[in-house]
Amino acid sequence: MKSGNSQVQRVFKKIPQAEIDTAQTRADKKIDSPSFNFRPDFTDLRSLLISVAAFLRALEALHLSGHQADEPAFPKDWLIENGKVSAYLIPLGKRLWCKDSGAFLLRGLKKHRVVPAKVDGSDVKPIRIDSLELADRDMRFGAALFPALTVIKDETHDSFIITGVNCSEMKGVVGEALKQSFMSGCIATMFPELTIDLNTRCEIETLLIRKPWLYGEDGERAEVVNGLPRTPAMIVAGSWHEAVGEAYQNVATIYGGNGKPLVRYTKRSIFSDENDRSERIECGGEFVLLVLDDALIAFGICLDFCNLEQPSPYAELSADLILVPSFGNRTTMAGHINNAQQVLIRQKSRTFVVQQMDKLEGDFLGYVLPPALKIQDNADLLRVGSPWNLITV
Repeated sequence: MKSGNSQVQRVFKKIPQAEIDTAQTRADKKIDSPSFNFRPDFTDLRSLLISVAAFLRALEALHLSGHQADEPAFPKDWLIENGKVSAYLIPLGKRLWCKDSGAFLLRGLKKHRVVPAKVDGSDVKPIRIDSLELADRDMRFGAALFPALTVIKDETHDSFIITGVNCSEMKGVVGEALKQSFMSGCIATMFPELTIDLNTRCEIETLLIRKPWLYGEDGERAEVVNGLPRTPAMIVAGSWHEAVGEAYQNVATIYGGNGKPLVRYTKRSIFSDENDRSERIECGGEFVLLVLDDALIAFGICLDFCNLEQPSPYAELSADLILVPSFGNRTTMAGHINNAQQVLIRQKSRTFVVQQMDKLEGDFLGYVLPPALKIQDNADLLRVGSPWNLITV
């Protein structure tokens, strides 16, 4: 149905969820293997779509009745190949943050996500993480930005890489952001693209392991009140131009709240500045998806997500949350806003962007796009002037 024409999609979108559920109940009673007793209703297009949707739901229910106890736990076992088409059948329904199924692409299976194995020419790489649960957390997110930050570039006439950053408050901002992430029990705290060099990343990892802010001068641990402080679920440690052999890549490292690296994501899109100098990097070739018990999380780095020249590939990933460290100006954030609106409409995917301002101007440090169900479409209203920003949605 997803590949159907606009008329098919419009008709299907207007079918009430309850009507599909009722049709599935009838299909559940008639289905029997191996023929499954599928009889499409060709009365009209609407009837046909209801019968197909009900049959798919009935097949899913039949599958779960025999496999739920031993549902494959490893991504390699989720891969289904049929000729030239391959996709992951991920055993995870749209449960977190998405109470309705209004978006067209959410109207298929209830307990699984179907994610193409290749999107926009890149492999999709699901990674199972069973140590994180988000459903019992409040919707709190942390955004860290740096005052008076400047970057050091190695430039040629047509390319550049970032080799260093200057920010006198770097250490203080990082420490305070991690402390406040714990005090607030954030789902995710994010630093911007190209602000966290290797030394600062090591400092983040050390602080997450040691948690010095949880202990007073007497060595006593902070008292837990109303469930706080609490270890944050994830820390996105910005990104950096890292040497990979003789080349460079723009890489983001994502940590669990206790300092354990969860995954690394490599930027897929090469940015060019106003002088037509391009990042001197090799593109990544994967979309990384964290598969938790109650959420599917995707990542992008700046241009990966804000690019408006092609339809956003992130609408194909069926993610609950997309985390995007960024570095740029108002136009950059406008691109993020546009594509965040598209993935929200199509998939109910929420997007969280933390963007450092690329030039020192005005009294603000950058932009923060909250992962909300109502997106602010004026980039100027997303400006922030504080190094630490707690976002509650």
